[in-house]
Amino acid sequence: MPGNRVATRWYARTPEQLGHLTLELDRPAAAAALGDPLCARALEWATAITAASLAEGHAYPLLYEALDGLVVLLCLAPDPRAALGALVRYELVLLAELGFGLDLTRCAVTGGGDDLAYVSPKSGRAVNRAAAAPWLDKLLPLPGFLVRRANDWPDWAELAQGLALSGYFIERELVPNGADALRETRVRLASAVAAMG
Repeated sequence: MPGNRVATRWYARTPEQLGHLTLELDRPAAAAALGDPLCARALEWATAITAASLAEGHAYPLLYEALDGLVVLLCLAPDPRAALGALVRYELVLLAELGFGLDLTRCAVTGGGDDLAYVSPKSGRAVNRAAAAPWLDKLLPLPGFLVRRANDWPDWAELAQGLALSGYFIERELVPNGADALRETRVRLASAVAAMG
């Protein structure tokens, strides 16, 4: 099941020979997420986009640790808002690790770090409220929980904005053509979050 952590061992005399793989369940975390339909959808999406995006045979230690932490949070968080906020942050890490990172620390126009409220869909850079005024219809909202320093949980409206923001760049950069099932997984998750607000 997606989200379960397993321990594997590969046996082969030489790298060219067909080997033997043993597998043991290390942590059955996925079963815990099934108690909350929203967290189950988030788990399904996170594992699916990760599998679809990463190149086979490459090590991604940061993404491994981030996804492992996300799975634990999706299964154990006392409030799904905390886990879903972590999902949005994970998506931003995934984008960054694959070379499509967003810069949400400074305004693309002024260079300052105050009152950041929007993101340019072209550059992936934040824009503060004053500088964004002439282009509001072309910018994506930047939810406050992605720029706040506090560890408070985002509200449902912020989560919907966060999923829309990361989803825009994931759709553009990571989702392969013809991946309708992957897109449907994302749509179900975003619709469920929007319904909570």
